[in-house]
Amino acid sequence: MAKIYYILGADIPHHNETILHFCQTELGDLINDQPFYVVGKAELATQFPKLNLRLFDSKLALAKALIPCAKAEPTARFLYLGQYNPWIWLALALGVLPPKRTIWHIWGADLYEESQRWQFRLFYPLRRFAQRKIAQFWATRGDLAYAKARLARQERGNEVVGDEVIYFPTKMAQVDASVKPIIQEHTAPLTILLGNSGDPTNRHMEGLEMLYRQFGQRVKVYLPMGYPANNHLYIQQVKEYGEALFGEENVQVLRESMAFSAYLTLLKGCDLGCFFFTRQQGIGTICLLTEMNIPVAISPENPFRLDLQGENIPFLRVDNLTEENIRATHRALSAIDKRQIRFFPEGYRRTWREAIMRLNRERE
Repeated sequence: MAKIYYILGADIPHHNETILHFCQTELGDLINDQPFYVVGKAELATQFPKLNLRLFDSKLALAKALIPCAKAEPTARFLYLGQYNPWIWLALALGVLPPKRTIWHIWGADLYEESQRWQFRLFYPLRRFAQRKIAQFWATRGDLAYAKARLARQERGNEVVGDEVIYFPTKMAQVDASVKPIIQEHTAPLTILLGNSGDPTNRHMEGLEMLYRQFGQRVKVYLPMGYPANNHLYIQQVKEYGEALFGEENVQVLRESMAFSAYLTLLKGCDLGCFFFTRQQGIGTICLLTEMNIPVAISPENPFRLDLQGENIPFLRVDNLTEENIRATHRALSAIDKRQIRFFPEGYRRTWREAIMRLNRERE
């Protein structure tokens, strides 16, 4: 039987631990003893004893270890979860790792080219070349559509051969959304969550300015900015700009990463989640807000709008916000059957199991 290598090529603790937990608890009977190559700390072996983990302390070390495996096992398949490893992109571009035996589960950022730093701009063409060679993508509807347009992938009819809509296994809360009241006119200020991290792709200052234009000072804004690290200057700029618009008492910048339970408490107190990023990100937060019947507003350029539309989930555009359409969207969210949503647990659990079973059949 051919092996399937499951590869987490960058040390992204939160996302990596989420997917490893999902593989151990939900897919363990299908994965059996297949190898997981992971850049991460030694504690992961203790956290996930049922998985066959091989741990590496750097991206380069993991890439070097994969190359002889690919040469020695000509039928092995390689499933890259997220990716974010430049050495793997380089090896795929050069054919040292086999792109035709590769599946890439896209987590958003590594597909897009938003950084203005010169070292990233120079690397993007090579990465794009490697991505074009990959046999199969697993991703959101929006990311698959973006990849099809951006990378000009081979098509059969209207579909890219082999690509599948498979979502990241977002951690959900299973909260009682019935307790969330519909916002009322002329009551307390709207409480708005703006963005999901401190990364500039959240376009915080653009968001603050647009919220001010649409609501004036009748809002309280929470900005989760606990990651990435070493981002103090940008965070301070956002804080000062927000306070200049809304007043110090109405802008709360959350500089530290929050425990999941604390984050849920924060979300439950919001009337709206507002996301100005133009690429797919923040799906976990969008899912949690949707589960709580809290309206979400996204950029009209965000490819995840295709996923929301595909699942018939009502949402708002960041450039068209009023208290009335926030209330109307809340009512509409309260009326839908969320068990049928493909990127909620029942949906993604089913599609992951079906995908892994297909891979297992193909390796026999």
